[in-house]
Amino acid sequence: MTMTPRERFLAACRRAPVDRIPFDLGGRVTDIAATLYNPYRRHLGLPEIQRPDWPEDSHHSRLGVATLDDDFLELLEVDTRWISFLPPTSHDHRFKLEPDGSATYVDEWGANLKRVVGQPYFNFVEQPLLKATNIQEINAHPWPKMDGSRDDYWGKTVEHHKSRGDYALCFVFKGIFEQTWPLRGLEQSMKDMIKNPDLLEALMDKVLESQINLYGRMADVIGKDLDMVLITDDYCGQQLPMFSIKNFRRFILPRQLEMYKVLRAKGVKVSGFHSDGAVFDFIPGFIDMGMEVLNPIQITASGMEAEKVKEAYGSQIAFWGGMDTQDLLPNADPETVYSEISKVITTLARNDGYIFASIHNVQGDTPLENLLAAFRAFKDLRDQKF
Repeated sequence: MTMTPRERFLAACRRAPVDRIPFDLGGRVTDIAATLYNPYRRHLGLPEIQRPDWPEDSHHSRLGVATLDDDFLELLEVDTRWISFLPPTSHDHRFKLEPDGSATYVDEWGANLKRVVGQPYFNFVEQPLLKATNIQEINAHPWPKMDGSRDDYWGKTVEHHKSRGDYALCFVFKGIFEQTWPLRGLEQSMKDMIKNPDLLEALMDKVLESQINLYGRMADVIGKDLDMVLITDDYCGQQLPMFSIKNFRRFILPRQLEMYKVLRAKGVKVSGFHSDGAVFDFIPGFIDMGMEVLNPIQITASGMEAEKVKEAYGSQIAFWGGMDTQDLLPNADPETVYSEISKVITTLARNDGYIFASIHNVQGDTPLENLLAAFRAFKDLRDQKF
């Protein structure tokens, strides 16, 4: 029986049989570089798209990736459609061009970002709470507030996607740690876990309060239409974690669990979680905090081999990702890309529970022929049972 994209996606999330492997492309961590978009469109026989430097979708602008159009997604038979979290109308999110050609802006949370010359994306450069020493300073920070200015956009976006087909509607935002350290600093946040845990917990509590306010409002408006919310939170490098599992369970797990509970109570169907790197030993904690689908399965990180992860956790969670964008896509030849992607798909799709996607955004140094080889491998295998 042929499934709709939404039915296919939800079945894969629940590790149920699917008519073919679902395909995700276009999310904040599963997209392609903006510089690759028009070459790919030309390859597909689609007209080029011209956009201003700062499109409406600030997530995509910050990361230097493309905002994908309906004709492109439909031609590639992508099963997902992503809904963005735009800044409120009261916040000026436009960047400022500096004399040296760099660009800067302040996000809704008060963190400062900069894009240096020659880079396609913005990095956090100044942390407003780096020097905070007490809870009063944390409370006095201008925390973001929901003003309702985005409600109409969300509703219209949902209706637009529904008018085009029965697609899996997805939403993404940063987790507790990824929203905390841009305010406090990455190094300082990890120091606080040891030297100033009470202050860090107070800060994380304010982050959670603000996230429940912001994303809870989003879920009030469109939660019953959302099939997946993907929360992104990175704790590990490619070889080792940045902090202990004990600290993860103290500072992060209970707060992330609360966020998932809020979203599920408002109608969101599936809880997805994105965490890069060597997260194998963290996966039981992810499951305890409510995660049902793990992204991105960075197979090149220590302990994250596709076979190992599938064998250990394939009966408990679904997997989403697996296409290596760090080394394989930019550096291999198309034949090797095709072969390696085929191996990952046949492993992670065994006994269902798999969504094909990139490990992270496909970078601009990726040869187009390699990206085409990866997607060709998927298309050749998507209908098979493993």
